[in-house]
Amino acid sequence: MIANAITLWLVPAVLAVLVIAAAWVGVRWYYSEYLGSLGGAPLLQRLNTRQLRSIARSAARQEFGPAGRIVSEGERGDGFYVLETGSATVTVRGDPVATLGPGSYFGEMAVIDEGPRTATIVADTPTTVLHLPSSALRTLVQRDPTIGDAVAAELEQRLRNAGGEIPAASGETSAIQRLEMLSGELRRVRHEDWGSQAVARRRWWPVGR
Repeated sequence: MIANAITLWLVPAVLAVLVIAAAWVGVRWYYSEYLGSLGGAPLLQRLNTRQLRSIARSAARQEFGPAGRIVSEGERGDGFYVLETGSATVTVRGDPVATLGPGSYFGEMAVIDEGPRTATIVADTPTTVLHLPSSALRTLVQRDPTIGDAVAAELEQRLRNAGGEIPAASGETSAIQRLEMLSGELRRVRHEDWGSQAVARRRWWPVGR
């Protein structure tokens, strides 16, 4: 009798633990798929695995068919993209200027300051991208300032390489404000915020900034 009661209690409890464990492993595996793509983007390359996982949880996979418009020139930037599969064409004022392949990224400045896109990007083939919204990055930086520090260090290095000046920040400057200041200076020196597996057809200025 007692054995039966223990069995009736124990079996559901064990099953519940197994389901929770499987779900936890599944979630970690699901977002771990994003880590390689996001970690390969220069803007995020200084983040550690824990920080990248936080970023990955805020990213979303989007799919586009051939001729699907991913971003449009002149529209407000809503975030950062990493192209996972397929290919896309970049046009500026209707002129094709580059082709993006797997591993390419664009909108690094837009994810910080939500500035206007400077190009239109249209999928050539069935294409999959990861999208990190600007609002998500801002929330993450406010929650974990070390993410902002890592991104700021990357932007400062780019400014040095481009011959730009690193804007001075006061003790009252927030992490987001610091990133916006660096982004603004990078825009001023016309730093390219796209690349990796992108093939330029001729020199042009940044996508999605």
